[in-house]
Amino acid sequence: MINKAIANNEFETEKIGKDLIVNFPENKLIIIIGEIGSGKTVLVKGIAKELGISDIVNSPTFSIKKTYKNLVHYDLYFATKKQLSINEFNALIAEDLVDNYVVIEWGDNLLLKDIKNFLKVNITVQKNQKRNIKWKLKGN
Repeated sequence: MINKAIANNEFETEKIGKDLIVNFPENKLIIIIGEIGSGKTVLVKGIAKELGISDIVNSPTFSIKKTYKNLVHYDLYFATKKQLSINEFNALIAEDLVDNYVVIEWGDNLLLKDIKNFLKVNITVQKNQKRNIKWKLKGN
């Protein structure tokens, strides 16, 4: 089942992030796909707020990984350019998934084909700058 929503602004995008945690608390792995500037990190800010994180959340584009109290945030924009193998990827996140939610920006199809049990979120920007956000449970 694919669910979707339209976000008119950053506040609504954050709210959708909060709602994802409320509605899918058992899904500890969330993979977000979207073009540059589509609102991936804004969605992560909402997820973080719902998890009780008060730290400033920004994209770890150059460091690849940022850890908060119960959230690990990856940005694989540059890592995917290096063609991470599925084994490298699994090793990267396995320990993080034990006690945390793991959110991954730029987890493109090469990485997704062998990964099971996650929530996949796609964000597209419409011509009027609204965000079309779709999510689907994979492997459950």
